[in-house]
Amino acid sequence: MTYHYCEKCFNEIDGNEISLGDDPSSGFIQKSAFVKLKNNGVDHEPFVECVDCGRRVHKICVLHNEHLSPGGYQCDGCLKKKSLKKKENKCTAKRLPVTRLGTYLESRVNNFLRGSNMLVGDVTIRVVSSCDKNVETKPLMREKFCTTGEFPESFPYRAKALFAFEEIDGADVCFFGMHVQEYGSECDPPNARRCYVSYLDSVHFFQPRSMRTAVYHEILIGYLKFCKDRGFAFAQIGRA
Repeated sequence: MTYHYCEKCFNEIDGNEISLGDDPSSGFIQKSAFVKLKNNGVDHEPFVECVDCGRRVHKICVLHNEHLSPGGYQCDGCLKKKSLKKKENKCTAKRLPVTRLGTYLESRVNNFLRGSNMLVGDVTIRVVSSCDKNVETKPLMREKFCTTGEFPESFPYRAKALFAFEEIDGADVCFFGMHVQEYGSECDPPNARRCYVSYLDSVHFFQPRSMRTAVYHEILIGYLKFCKDRGFAFAQIGRA
């Protein structure tokens, strides 16, 4: 396990030890064990060789995955000579489990793109994680916001992670991701019926480029509409 801190945050930590988590039982690391480095390293793309002709190509360029193709990489030329077809990739976005939220957002975005009369690949949206969690009330939070002497020890919520993919040249390209926390009506105030977009991010690979921002907006607005229809009354956006 490797731990990274920027110089500013590292210097702001009091004492000679750094905690590995909120729970003291997680352990500590001595500050003296850290090594100061500059983030200027260059990672070289690995090559892969065709098992037939020995041609070397970038592994990422041919999307080779040894777990999906344990027999090794075969280039298109050698496959054509043998009259063989490339092995079907069964690990695609469309094969991920379907949810109501993912289906709703996917339909909304694709309908929006079809109405734009732009040549766009199919967009697939999947909720890849959905689990129940609890956030504990920290002492400083209780001290700052508890004025009546009573404050919940914890707040239950549903954590979800969803990602959007576009099919480009036959490959699924992930271009958007969002993590949310949903506090239902069973949760105590002030978090009851509140959804919190804790993190969202995107990369510039969506095509066409002119539609990127509009698609991001459709996903976010669609999610808020979905939550509203389910009875959520409040929404907050954290880091974006």
